[in-house]
Amino acid sequence: MDIGTLLKSKRKELNLSVKQVVDSLKSYNISISEKTLYGWENNYRQPDADTFLILCAIYQISNVLDYFLNEQTKDYSTKESILIKKYRQLTAEQQGAVENNIDYFIQVNKKDETTENGERPLNDAAV
Repeated sequence: MDIGTLLKSKRKELNLSVKQVVDSLKSYNISISEKTLYGWENNYRQPDADTFLILCAIYQISNVLDYFLNEQTKDYSTKESILIKKYRQLTAEQQGAVENNIDYFIQVNKKDETTENGERPLNDAAV
């Protein structure tokens, strides 16, 4: 996710108008025009780091890194995220056991590429 998309989506998620955000920034002694905020949201420009962090506070973004690091995590379902958190609480040995189980289940469920339905082809000798 890019900065502009994040700013725009969080503002809309919180039902804030551009004017409300601009007014909120004024309380932090940051004066910008509505046009400037639109420019940030549309990735024409980006706010400086200090302004961006204040916008994160206004938009109730507590961990900025979650939005920009590990881009793959945005595709995780809630259930998958919970499983990852549980996995991280395990010892290295326990994690290894989980990984072995996952590998086993993947092998068991792996389809044979020689047939469409995943069944093993009949052995000519057995016919």
